[in-house]
Amino acid sequence: KGLVPCVVYGHGQKNRHIYVPLALFRPLTHTPLLHFVRLDIEGECLDCMVQSTQYHPVSGVLIHADFLILDASRAIKMLVPVRTKGTPEGVIQGGKLMMRKRKLQVLALPSAMPEVLVLDVSHLTLGELMRVEDIEKGNYTILEQQHTPILSVQVPRVAKLAEVATAEGVEGESPEEASDDTSDADSNESS
Repeated sequence: KGLVPCVVYGHGQKNRHIYVPLALFRPLTHTPLLHFVRLDIEGECLDCMVQSTQYHPVSGVLIHADFLILDASRAIKMLVPVRTKGTPEGVIQGGKLMMRKRKLQVLALPSAMPEVLVLDVSHLTLGELMRVEDIEKGNYTILEQQHTPILSVQVPRVAKLAEVATAEGVEGESPEEASDDTSDADSNESS
C-alpha cells in the first residue's frame, strides 16, 4: 500500500516494471512545470521523464505511471507551460488579458527543453494578440502553427458599447438635433 506500479521504457531498453512510493509523485504531478527524473533502479541511474499517468476515477489517487528513458542525443516532444511577464498596456487601459493556450508542444533535446515559455506582454495594447510566431526562438522548435494565437488583450464591454453608441450617433441625427427640428416646425405652424 502506498506504492504506485510503474513501467520504465525507451532508449532501446527492455521494459521494466517497478513500484514507486506515492509520496514521491506529488512534486511531479501536482505542478504545471516540467520535471525530468533520475531513477535509481537497483544501482543503475536512468534519466527519465513522466510520459503518462493514470488516476482512480472516483478517488483521484494516482494508480499508474509510465517513465520514458531519455537519450541525450535524441529530441523529445513535450507540452511546455506558457507564463507571462509584465503588465500589458491594454490591461492598464482597462482591458483583460485572455490566455488562449496555456501549453505549447515543443521539440528539443532533453538538455535544451525549457521548463516554461516566458512571454513579455508589456507592449500589448487593447485588441492586440500574441501568436506563436512572436515567441523568441531558442534551442527548441515549437510544433504549433505559427499563426496560432496564444494570448490577447480583450477590449472591455463598456468600451465596445461606447464605440457602438458613438458610431450610431455619427450615422444618424443626435436627439438634440431632432428636437431642434421639431421646435422649428412647431413655430412655423403657429405663424
